[in-house]
Amino acid sequence: MNKIRSKTAASSYLSFCAVAFLLFALAPIPSFASGGENVTAALKAFIQSQITVPSSEISVAVRTPLNRLSPCTTPHFVLPPNKKLWGNINIRVTCDSQRYFLQADVQVIAPYVVAAKTIPTRHQIQADDIAVTRGRIDLLTTAPITTPAEAIGNVTTRMLGAGQAISAKMLRSAWAIKMGEPVQVVVSGTGFSINSEGKALENAAVNDKVRVRMDSGQIISGIAAEKGLVRIIQ
Repeated sequence: MNKIRSKTAASSYLSFCAVAFLLFALAPIPSFASGGENVTAALKAFIQSQITVPSSEISVAVRTPLNRLSPCTTPHFVLPPNKKLWGNINIRVTCDSQRYFLQADVQVIAPYVVAAKTIPTRHQIQADDIAVTRGRIDLLTTAPITTPAEAIGNVTTRMLGAGQAISAKMLRSAWAIKMGEPVQVVVSGTGFSINSEGKALENAAVNDKVRVRMDSGQIISGIAAEKGLVRIIQ
């Protein structure tokens, strides 16, 4: 009789263990994967908010494995200084007391400006000098300008080949003041304005500081206001 009871108890215990094991197996297992997914989703939204290129298509692939990311509901991202927002990038993540870096590959398809023909150096860009194309700007060496208005009227600092993407570094503002040319100098302050003439000692674009030799021989500094005009505000 005791043997029967022992067998029954053992059988019940084994059944209980089997059920408990099954329930444990079916229960969700905590892991960093779900937390990592939250971080990567937040990162993608953050990068897309930082890239303001018009009419762009942005895709973000996080290269850091999810199982290396701790759960975080409100991650704070810090972009590397003076770096492009696309291509292979490392972004610092802060979450509570944790700090780590995420590796991501950011692809951006957008319109950008190219030279429609060979453009010589020191040439002032006109509308027919340029064209707008569309492609992956993350594959370009330098960030291109994306609208014609950023190029037209500016002057090339180097020769540009036909089809070459144009970046801001390849252009400068047109000179409003040219070295050696006569300029009008306007000195103004509260309740007065004095006009005089002088000769520019250097080139200057609008809003640049420029030195002028006055007819009296005095050298003054002012701000290039427009073509041939220098203002001094006191």
